[in-house]
This record gives sequence, structure tokens and C-alpha cells, in this order.
Amino acid sequence: MKNLTNTSMLPPAVDPPSSDRLAWAEPYLNGYAACPLCEGKSWQNLYEIGILKVHCCRGCSLMFLNPCLMPEEQKLIFSSPEMLKKVSLFFAHYHNDRSWSTPKTTEIYRSVLAQMEGLLPGKGTLLDVGCGKGAFLVLAKEMGWQTVGLEPNFNAAETLRKQHDIPALDCDFFDPRVAEQMYDVISLWDLIEHTPNPKIWMERCRALLKPGGLLVIATPNHASLLDGLAHWACRLSFGRVPAGLEKLYTIDHTLYLTGATLADLFQRTDFRVLKTIKVNTDLSRYHMSAAFRVFAEILLAASWAFHLQNRVVMIGSK
Repeated sequence: MKNLTNTSMLPPAVDPPSSDRLAWAEPYLNGYAACPLCEGKSWQNLYEIGILKVHCCRGCSLMFLNPCLMPEEQKLIFSSPEMLKKVSLFFAHYHNDRSWSTPKTTEIYRSVLAQMEGLLPGKGTLLDVGCGKGAFLVLAKEMGWQTVGLEPNFNAAETLRKQHDIPALDCDFFDPRVAEQMYDVISLWDLIEHTPNPKIWMERCRALLKPGGLLVIATPNHASLLDGLAHWACRLSFGRVPAGLEKLYTIDHTLYLTGATLADLFQRTDFRVLKTIKVNTDLSRYHMSAAFRVFAEILLAASWAFHLQNRVVMIGSK
């Protein structure tokens, strides 16, 4: 959508200096006609970061990119290391197996699995959607879960099958080969923020889960200390310091969720929220300079004190 809703009664959008860093992606962007959460048609233009336009729905407060990349373009980007580097140099290690099984990330996985165990009568069948090469599933299997992966990338799915003896479906999430009412738990790690229509994904999860099954969603939290600092750095500098926003609001994400808007998504699709866990990003998974890494670690440590961590994991029941 090119014509934005009139926002003359709201504070002006922050408009950092235009950049051609993502100009290559502009032909692949498509617009929303309505909010992907509440279907409202009135929103505020929050930020314009080069070609990226971040909006906030007036009806439900969901932040989303409009226009945005559609699923086919997302698949192209995430299957190509070179394309990912065009999105952000942070992703330079994305296809490195070890970046998904670092000690800190493994500890987060272990903590979430322990929470799941406390919410079910026993360890059942776990489906991890968009599982990659299966770091979460490998740990879950070690802890006694019956594990299944879903990964459209054939090579990644084949690695999971051959190296870890974990069944892996190399098909689309909506493919009828993915049987309904078969799973005790479905997990989506760093996936929901890439979907242009999250409610359809939630409804599909409901169909696949057994009665009383659990849905686990992990996503960046855009009500974090980092987001607040980036926002005010850009606004108080009249757009001359956009670097923080450029790192937090990236073209590969369609939705920019908070704990509140993620809970709203659960409730609108008839899931009952049981647990909300806030954690911080494992910076060892990402490529950055040593100086920037130290600075980011200091900010993340401070975020714990204010309970404003930059990631949220939500567990709900069908």
C-alpha cells in the first residue's frame, strides 16, 4: 500500500536519512490493505528507514512493515548466505551449525523445555516448525521428547534425519502431509515475525495440536530497552542517528511484536496464555565488531534490571 492513512494528528514519523542499502529489495515488496492482527485500516507511520516503512496499528498496537516481503521472497533470502548478508551483516554466521547450539542458546532451549514439562502430564510428541538443522530438537530428544521437524529446505531436513535420526518433513507447513491433531507441542522459534498473516499460522497450529496441546512461540520483543534507546536516539537527533533502528527493524521481519501484541495474537486465535518468558539475544550467534559486542552486552545486562529484555517466549494451550 503506497497511500498511507492520514496521520496529521499524530507526532511526525522519524525519517532517517535515505539509504540505498536495501534498494535491491524494493521490487519484491507488497502492501497490506489492513492490519494483519485486528484487520483495522488505520495506522500511524512510526519510522521510515530507507525503503522500510514501519507502522503501528491504532486498533491493536501491532507494529508491522508495510509494504513487506512475501513468503516466497523470504524463502529466497533465508536459503542464501549472500542474500542474508545483504539484509544485514549480523547474519554472516546464520548458516553455521554452531551458531544455533551455543551454550547460552542451549540453556534457553533447556529452560523452555523444562517449562513445557511442567505444563503437560508427560513428555509427548514435539513438532518444531522451521527447525533448520534441529538444534532445539536434538536437545529435546536428549531430554526424552518424541521429536519431529518441519523444514522446507531439503538439505537441512536431510541433515536432521541422517545425523540425528529425527524425522523431518521437508514440505510446507500447510501441506496436507502434516497430519492434524498429532502433536502435544508445536514450537515456532524466530518464525512468526516473518509471516505476513500470523493468524493463519496460529489457526494451522490449532489444527495440528492435540486437545490441550501447547504452542510455543519465540520472537524478538520490541518493547525492550534496546528498542527504547534506539527510538529516542533517532527522535532526539531528528533522524540523524538511525543506526539502532536499522539494526532492530529489518526487511526480513514483517511483524515487530511485543509481549502484549503476541498475547493478543494468542487470544484472538483461541489460545490461552500460560507462560511468558523474557530472555536476551545470544550475541555469540551474530557477526559484529568486538567494540559493538561489548557495548551491546552492557545494554543487554542493563535490560535485565528493568525487565526489558529483547526477546519473548510465550507458551499457550489449545
